[in-house]
Amino acid sequence: MGCGSSSSTTVVNLDRANPFYYSGETITGNVVFDVLEETVNVDELVLKFFGQVAYTTQQTVVLNGQPTTQTIPHEIPVISSNVVLARPENGQEELTFGKGQHTFPFQIQLPVNIPPSLNSPGSQPHVCYFVQMYVDRAWYKANTRENKYVTVFPRVNLSQVSNASNPVPFSTQNQANLNLNGSINKLGYIAGETIQGVLNIENPRQIIIKQIMVSLIRSFIMGSASGEHVITSKPIPELMRRQDTRLSQAFTIAIPATPLPPSYQFDGGVSQKTSTRTNYLLKFQVQLESVSGNNFEILVPIIIGTDPIPS
Repeated sequence: MGCGSSSSTTVVNLDRANPFYYSGETITGNVVFDVLEETVNVDELVLKFFGQVAYTTQQTVVLNGQPTTQTIPHEIPVISSNVVLARPENGQEELTFGKGQHTFPFQIQLPVNIPPSLNSPGSQPHVCYFVQMYVDRAWYKANTRENKYVTVFPRVNLSQVSNASNPVPFSTQNQANLNLNGSINKLGYIAGETIQGVLNIENPRQIIIKQIMVSLIRSFIMGSASGEHVITSKPIPELMRRQDTRLSQAFTIAIPATPLPPSYQFDGGVSQKTSTRTNYLLKFQVQLESVSGNNFEILVPIIIGTDPIPS
């Protein structure tokens, strides 16, 4: 990350090529302050670490006698800290740096209770974290487009989650008297694992089941904003175009190995309180043929953690 003025530039380097961290860890790296002129005077050098929950709301106002909808942005800090890299000492009024590169190591301790990074910083809503260099001088301009973004997840150890290793049963019945019940092998998973389960169907009217889709869904709430994202989805091929009166079918769905924001509930903030919720659901969508309005779905909550249940 580089920013500054015509007389100097700054670059923030992290000690990890992949800027991914867990809560409670320490972000380490260095800042290179490159003076391009003979000397530069500054009051102090500060590295800022900032995390925020950002979302928008809609508000209707009257302009020129006409109702108009306005989009109101909200950016609520959940963490804000400064690391002073250099400041005047022993009666100095300011710091003087000669031409060349000046390197300053830094450490930033992450708190234990922190919401997971969600969505990209350029989208709404999102939770994001970044470091930014600040030089206390009127001529210095920080370039917000060059914030050094980091991904932060809280630790969710499934061995500390009640019933995480227990099977999860589910059942429902639609208006056409089609009964569906089943179970998945456990409540808690981590990225890269495979969800295993069984579906049992009682279909006394022998309605044709076109297909049953199973999807892993992440839902989130950030302040007053909410949404969901499909992580992965697939049909159960053995249950396509079936009309047996009774069916029992095993199924699997693989969770991507890419790290996923864990299931987490956060309440807090710096100067203003906010809340975030990250939840996961297994969704079964049953599509029937020639039975208008009788398609249905089942939502089965699961927990995504960062640390697995010991074998």
